[in-house]
Amino acid sequence: ESAAPWVDHVLIHDTGSTDLTISKAKAACMGLDVDHTVRESVEFVNFGHNRAALMTDAYALGDFQLLMDADEELIDLPPARPELFANGILHYEGAYDYGQPRLVRSTQDWYWQDELHSYLTTDDHYTLYEHLQHPLIRHHGEARGATKERVERDVVRLCAQAKAGTADSRTLFNLAKALEGLGEYEHA
Repeated sequence: ESAAPWVDHVLIHDTGSTDLTISKAKAACMGLDVDHTVRESVEFVNFGHNRAALMTDAYALGDFQLLMDADEELIDLPPARPELFANGILHYEGAYDYGQPRLVRSTQDWYWQDELHSYLTTDDHYTLYEHLQHPLIRHHGEARGATKERVERDVVRLCAQAKAGTADSRTLFNLAKALEGLGEYEHA
């Protein structure tokens, strides 16, 4: 709902959600009078793969794509959408200034790297970014919380990558954070 003033069309890939996410998203779009498309029965492979497929599907829907997760909200929106000439980095609210490319050109090849804690990237070395100070992203992920079992599964997968020699510094950082979350400070 918070992004409605900034979007012309919403695209949703249904990977088998059983918690009414799809019907809630459709109802929200209809209530806000925002065009939307739902792709039914999309096979879930991993977050990186499925997010990349979603972006490819969205290329035809607009010049820019606003990327948001269900547990995120746009706050402090400016009165009008900015005229963008580059990819927009949106920042998170809070004490630490942290931004990510979240408003990206559809004409550029983007992909999600890392199947567990995926992040958006491109191989285009001439990519231009514009830091937008407004809106900010409010993340509500803490409310759903990560269960101990989920974090333990993450540790197993991240350790496997580290042992196979395929872990980069970001993967090792995520492993340390997961171990820290389990209280295994020495291993972290």
